Amino acid sequence: MFIRAPAELIYMKKFILFSIVAGFTTLTLISCGSPPAKEQSQASTTPNDGTFSDETALYFKVSSKWMASDKITTHGSCSISSLTPSTGVPFECEIKIPEGQMYHSDIDFTVGTKLNQLCPMIAFRPYVYRISNRDDDYVPNLSETGDFATCATTPNAIECFGGAMTQVLGASYPEFTFKFFMSALGESSAFTVPAENGLRYYSSTPKKKNYMVSNNMLTAARGTNIAGTYVAGSMLDYQAICYDLWYHPVYTINLRLSDEDSDGSDGGILDEIQDWQ
Repeated sequence: MFIRAPAELIYMKKFILFSIVAGFTTLTLISCGSPPAKEQSQASTTPNDGTFSDETALYFKVSSKWMASDKITTHGSCSISSLTPSTGVPFECEIKIPEGQMYHSDIDFTVGTKLNQLCPMIAFRPYVYRISNRDDDYVPNLSETGDFATCATTPNAIECFGGAMTQVLGASYPEFTFKFFMSALGESSAFTVPAENGLRYYSSTPKKKNYMVSNNMLTAARGTNIAGTYVAGSMLDYQAICYDLWYHPVYTINLRLSDEDSDGSDGGILDEIQDWQ
């Protein structure tokens, strides 16, 4: 399912109406963390390994799977308790994946709720940014060779954009901006971005890049243009939104997924694979 951006029209299947739980206590409980030995988000109050309590209104989990492997590693998760007052202000979260593992792995984003009466509709927006708004920029594409884009003449062409959105929504972006599901049909939904090592969307040049899934550009740097790579002010973070039956956003989580560099203890280069920092 998709959410159309311009008029915010929703395409969805028929679903069963639920009663809404009215009244919440004022105790704030926010979880945003990772398994042991992983750096915790600054917003973390309770470390979380990807399992969630029955009071969880909205959660966001990031996992990876090595190419050609079935083994799944959970790198971290963020969640909001139903006891948290709904203020309309998004909760911020950061999760890190070692840069080599990120580059060689399919990345799974799972969003969901334990309370489908409170959050009967959930939307997921993949991270996205605009690569170019010109007709003479050389941009990456799925042919691995890159090409000269016509992003001034055809600004909505998918090759004018970068990030996970290009894999999750593809050419339907920017007409559609979110994936959408009904929690009555299942507690959660997962969205997968294939490994950059297999796609080589950004890595046709000798320098490997984790631009496909890592959206760790500093806030202060997001307003600066990078010719042929990034249009100032265009980056949107991963986002999960819990909606009630009247399409009112109850809770929102914004996620930054970071490419974690080596600390140098292995004798290697600190930053082997290029990202936004």
